Amino acid sequence: MITALGFIVLAACGALARASVGHRFNRAGFATGTLMVNASGSLALGLLHGVSPPVATMVGTGLLGAFTTFSSFSRDTIALAEAGRRTRAALYVLATCTTAIAGAWLGLAISSQRPTGRPPVRPGVTGRAADQPDPPRAGRCRYQQPEPPTRPTHDEQGGVAADPAPPCRYTRGTPKAGRPPRRRR
Repeated sequence: MITALGFIVLAACGALARASVGHRFNRAGFATGTLMVNASGSLALGLLHGVSPPVATMVGTGLLGAFTTFSSFSRDTIALAEAGRRTRAALYVLATCTTAIAGAWLGLAISSQRPTGRPPVRPGVTGRAADQPDPPRAGRCRYQQPEPPTRPTHDEQGGVAADPAPPCRYTRGTPKAGRPPRRRR
């Protein structure tokens, strides 16, 4: 309920801010206000990377979704083209796409440097790889049955070493990704 109320309030604020910037900075020859809104909104959305889902919904979708505008961008481009300013329309499209993507990229780069407050799943690994589970060990099967305890063997130097991991015991074809093999009744 709080997320929905926050979404509504922030969406109203985002729409009002977009209208204010558009009225103040848009000119007949070039929609600078819409360009500024889309670039700054993309940057802010990139900065939101890694926040909690309620914050992403309220701020990302509510505030920034109402603040940024693809429809005004399209309308401004068509208006420039219909007025015979095709070169200016093409430059407007190029400038908007370039600044919006660069803003989002910069926001993601900045937010990925910010500590999230939670330790990585795998110590010593950062970024997206930290949230992935450890890769399977070589020679092990994901669906392997419990192994009997290893018995010690003697190595070449006369010391005691454990048996290497046995190969996978699952031999009836390859299971589908993410599913254990089906058992027959």
